[in-house]
Amino acid sequence: MEHSFKKVYLEITNQCNLNCSFCPKTSREVKYISTEQFDYLIGAVKQYSQYVYLHVMGEPFLHPQLESILNICFENEIKVNITTNGTLLSSVKEVLLNSKSLRKISFSTHCFENDDINKKQYLQNIEQFIKEVYGSFIVELRDWNNSEVSNSLKIAPNVYHSLQNQFQWPDINREETNSKAFCYGLRDQFGVLVDGTVVPCCLDSEGTIALGNLYETPLEEILFSERANSIYEGFSSRRAVEPLCQRCGYAQRFS
Repeated sequence: MEHSFKKVYLEITNQCNLNCSFCPKTSREVKYISTEQFDYLIGAVKQYSQYVYLHVMGEPFLHPQLESILNICFENEIKVNITTNGTLLSSVKEVLLNSKSLRKISFSTHCFENDDINKKQYLQNIEQFIKEVYGSFIVELRDWNNSEVSNSLKIAPNVYHSLQNQFQWPDINREETNSKAFCYGLRDQFGVLVDGTVVPCCLDSEGTIALGNLYETPLEEILFSERANSIYEGFSSRRAVEPLCQRCGYAQRFS
């Protein structure tokens, strides 16, 4: 297994302010990471990647210490990518505008299905935000709602419209399985849930494939454990060895 990763997903909260049908939700206890815990996690992962995503489940803009979290990343020379539904943009706008660590913000437009969202105002807020940050960092508009086209369109410098088919999240209770699969989990990425649990990828919403806990075990031991190596070698042979991975619709994109 490689010692460097393109990105690490750090979940700073598993709570969301919306209830979208696309999202699988989580039955885990609602938690918010403390700045002390986040500082510890950054110290543990920064030798493996220069980029973190503040997301697995949950809405990162809900975190009351978002500014401190972004500052910790800047102090550790870590670039930050955020995936958000964007409905709370106005409440954190100044924090984002003043951040020195932000690399990319992806707005997930699945929230359009919620009737209580003022869609016109929502789009106007994002449009105004793009104008204010223009050129400072990347902005992506994600439209992953059963699109017939799979493409990323550059609509302006550092502004992209991502079109993807809606996929099936991995579900351990799904009857249908497929062991023929490839995934970039533990190859390009791994995730850390809000309680410190390390998982192979950003789609393990329940921590089903819990490789270890960063507050209890050094990351080196977790990433190069027998189970982690089995997952990595399995995908190298285009084979999913974990039951959850055999039930993942996203992995089939690469098969």
